[in-house]
Amino acid sequence: LTTNTINFIEANYDKELKIEELSKAFLVSPSYLSRLFKKEVGLGIHEYLRKYRVLQASYLLSKHSVSEVSYMCGFSDCSHFISVFKSFFDCTPGEYKKRTME
Repeated sequence: LTTNTINFIEANYDKELKIEELSKAFLVSPSYLSRLFKKEVGLGIHEYLRKYRVLQASYLLSKHSVSEVSYMCGFSDCSHFISVFKSFFDCTPGEYKKRTME
């Protein structure tokens, strides 16, 4: 179940994903899916999704603008994307892009 959930998240990270939708897809309750995922992965589903999105964003920044990457990775708000990205990399996506392009 956890592997299927991870595969689903990684295939659909660019879309809005809710635990309720995931639990329906796998015919389990949201609370069961959340508990099992956290137990087996060590992160909550939303935390895993954010981490995966930011990791994908770090790759996409070499070819796209910050705002394009924001939406490509499922963030509906660019400023929220910048905030989440900064919490993982300790720099803004723009700063990250400059560093990796040098």
